[in-house]
Amino acid sequence: MSVKQLLVRLIFLTWGISLCLSQSALSSDQASPRILRNHNRGGNNNDNDSGEDTSHRDHRSKPRSHEAKPNTRSGRNTSRGHSATRPSTTRTDSRRSNNRPAENHHRPNDDDDDDDDDSSKPSKAGGHHSGSRKTSRPTPSPETNPPTASRVEEGDLNIRFNKITYPDGEPASLQLPLTMEDYPITAETGAILRTQSLADAVVLEDDFDMLGKDPSRYVNALGGPPTFPNEDPNHPFWDDLEEVVDYQIIRRENGTTPFTLPMIWDGYDINDVADAVHNKYPGGHQATLLGWLYKDGLEVDYDVMPFRSNRDIVSLQFRFAHLNTWAIECVGAVNFCIKWTYGRPRPEEVAYQIATGQITQGVSEELQSKIASMNLENATSFTAYPEGSPSHPAWPAMHSAASAASLWISVVANLTPEQYCEALRVDYAVAYARTVAGVHYPTDNIMGLNLGQMIVAERMPDHFAENFGTDRAKIQAKIDRMRFDWNDFNVDDCSIAGVPIVG
Repeated sequence: MSVKQLLVRLIFLTWGISLCLSQSALSSDQASPRILRNHNRGGNNNDNDSGEDTSHRDHRSKPRSHEAKPNTRSGRNTSRGHSATRPSTTRTDSRRSNNRPAENHHRPNDDDDDDDDDSSKPSKAGGHHSGSRKTSRPTPSPETNPPTASRVEEGDLNIRFNKITYPDGEPASLQLPLTMEDYPITAETGAILRTQSLADAVVLEDDFDMLGKDPSRYVNALGGPPTFPNEDPNHPFWDDLEEVVDYQIIRRENGTTPFTLPMIWDGYDINDVADAVHNKYPGGHQATLLGWLYKDGLEVDYDVMPFRSNRDIVSLQFRFAHLNTWAIECVGAVNFCIKWTYGRPRPEEVAYQIATGQITQGVSEELQSKIASMNLENATSFTAYPEGSPSHPAWPAMHSAASAASLWISVVANLTPEQYCEALRVDYAVAYARTVAGVHYPTDNIMGLNLGQMIVAERMPDHFAENFGTDRAKIQAKIDRMRFDWNDFNVDDCSIAGVPIVG
């Protein structure tokens, strides 16, 4: 080997050793992953062996020094399209105006093929089921802003989802130690939650199920983000919470179910309604609806589901069974990604912190009195379930997002008005039964119902074309006719935007 070759090799060897040493130094300077510490919820939460600044968590660990402001929300309207005997409370909702024009909706057997305008599309995450209080439709942003860009409202009390009470026997080391600063959940925090906590379905934007899906597009189109506890006593969040509280008082008194039930729930009392959506198989109630429709006589729309024969179990029962689970599966990842982006606290968390004096700002004396009358032992005792709410944020409600059967069935079949009304009431009941149980706000349900409908409507043309040979244009035309805004649905008279479906 020549001297020149030896020198070249020596230079490259020296360079390689230097590079390895520099990389080693860089890796040693990187911070180790942050471990979320559990809070001792039964005692002093100020114990902090790590030296970490926990001042931002004081809203959960000690009562606020502020006195409750007087309730200035006068004249709140209780005529919401249902027949419940609710605790006497007059309500006003500054979020809505009653001057929105009624929209044009087609009944299921309407053969009018005129193009629908965009006014029939859902556009608002908030609102109530009755349709008696209207919302102005937000204009979707021309830009798609990531959920991380959401603005914190003035007066926000900095309270986000952090399951604060677990049933006895759950290891404290696996309970959620989250604060407002943890939202939106980052990849690092998500990895910790998935492996070191009891958190449910921590789906983030980098999840494989989210490839090609933009959650912020749905939030912007449907009027999000959600509301949070606020120091303003007139803030719409308090109306949302108070409705859940009212339902819990009715349920404890075994009162009348606050809305008209579908026929498949005939004979249910209010506690049966809460139990009907507790740890049940996904899509079970919609499957029961399909069974009822089969017996009642279901006419397939062969423009949407290509004709094979007059009697075809493959095109009817088999495909409908597939669609029932498909409609649930295709909304799940987006729904949970939005949940973990915003971290809306569950009603039980806010109610219990009001009961214990940790939240006083913005809370009316009337709401405080109602919650005090419930004598809550812990947060989970607010709900109908021994374990309380699930271990994931409230908004949007997954039971609601999974309740899109009234859309896809009405697209695939030519339902009678009576059948369509029953389908709507089933989806609505599955959604709002979770508010009866105390685990969701009404606006969680509305956002979930509209989100599920929007996602399923977007994916049906391609799914049907690829799997069933459906003409995309024909199914899109049927979807456009059948879509509506769940804010406009009145469950008691089964009307949309004031237009009765039956009669």
